[in-house]
Amino acid sequence: MAPIFRERANTTKADLPLKARDRFWNLSKPYRGLIHRFYTLRSGCNLHYVTNNPDNDPAFSSKPLVIFLHGFPDSWIIWRYVFAVSTILQDATVVAVDLPGYGGSDSFPHYGATEVLEALTEFIAEIREKYNRGPEQIDAQNGTMESNNLQAGTVYIVGHDWGCVLGYRLAAEAPYLADRFILTNGPHPQLSLSNKDGILGSARQMVKTWIHAPLSSRLCLRKILSTVKPLVNQLFLFGYIFAFQLPPFLVRYLLTGGNRAFLRGCHLITYGKDRRNFDAAESMAGTLGPSEEECKTATITDKDGKTQKYPSSVLQRASKGNAMDLTAFYRDGTSIEPWDMSLETREILFNLENSYGNLRPRRQSSGAMLFGESLKGALKAPVTVVWGQQDMAVTQELCLSGIGDYLAKQSQVIMLPRTGHWTPLENEGCKALAKVLEEVVSGNVEKGNVGEMVKEVYEGAFVQIKK
Repeated sequence: MAPIFRERANTTKADLPLKARDRFWNLSKPYRGLIHRFYTLRSGCNLHYVTNNPDNDPAFSSKPLVIFLHGFPDSWIIWRYVFAVSTILQDATVVAVDLPGYGGSDSFPHYGATEVLEALTEFIAEIREKYNRGPEQIDAQNGTMESNNLQAGTVYIVGHDWGCVLGYRLAAEAPYLADRFILTNGPHPQLSLSNKDGILGSARQMVKTWIHAPLSSRLCLRKILSTVKPLVNQLFLFGYIFAFQLPPFLVRYLLTGGNRAFLRGCHLITYGKDRRNFDAAESMAGTLGPSEEECKTATITDKDGKTQKYPSSVLQRASKGNAMDLTAFYRDGTSIEPWDMSLETREILFNLENSYGNLRPRRQSSGAMLFGESLKGALKAPVTVVWGQQDMAVTQELCLSGIGDYLAKQSQVIMLPRTGHWTPLENEGCKALAKVLEEVVSGNVEKGNVGEMVKEVYEGAFVQIKK
């Protein structure tokens, strides 16, 4: 890979992403109809997001709300192709947020599960309040008696990579935040741990058998190797995560050394074999976030005559680098730590659950362990999983196998045979994901065969699980 990085170094100097950074991060410039905004959390930290409906236009009052959560090493920019090839910007209120420590959002002192999930829950609840109305409120405002426009009050959460991991946790622990979660190529934390424990347990039993009778159970050695192979493969693919646990100066060197060779290598493989859409400057602009120049800009004046700027921590990252923030989720236990819910969050979730009333059926949790306690991490909201089977970051055997036991009613798993990890960026995967979003927003996923719908744009796609 060294020659590739050396060749790229000649064309990817520090100033290469400048124009792209201005295009995506200049607060005074809309990007294809998306306007920059900030939300201030109770903690005082700010989350940056872009939306096609900044001032709650009445024209969008009868349309669903869709919230997008990105992953590593990205920002809201990863969704740009999905927006371009779909009708989502016309059919829904779209909100694409930068996770804490990424893009234009504030840095957090610590990125544990409690800090991140509390922030996201507060943000999503506030966005629901600001942009979304239930059917009764809309009907009352319009002076109609129509009560069957359920799409008007619906909320969907879309997540990739870390956004997918966080989406799984929200679907299990705060299911009423959304009517459906659309999650792509990220591990379900508890499922992955369960699969790991199952593999190690089976291997230990076979080792004991072999030790007691080595001659008569020679084939056990081969079975042991084949059993642990998926785990070994995943550990190999997770090598970068182990590297992120190194001392800070080594982590910074990994992400910045060789003209950011590691990050540029990540972006180079995100597009799979079809790299017609690959743009090194745009990709790096999404990872690096605003520069010091963009930090001088301010948002377009809102309807209250106010403007906003990037918080000071974003300026600090622009001048000193964002390597430690980008990798903090991996160090601070965001995926598996217990979530210590605050009283404010419990109140938010309680009010959301009760606000549904008789408008929609009560949530059905996973049917696994029907006569006992449900599985830890079982999902309590409908989920549509879109999985690229050529994923080079998370393996299907460890991170997806057995997902059916965790899914709630009205869920499905859609397989994309030729797509890798970065579904929102790969040409075919992006079109398939956009098609799923269009069908979800229109309310067709519950009514029709989602597999046939996706096949219209992705030949060979299939539904592996449907509940």
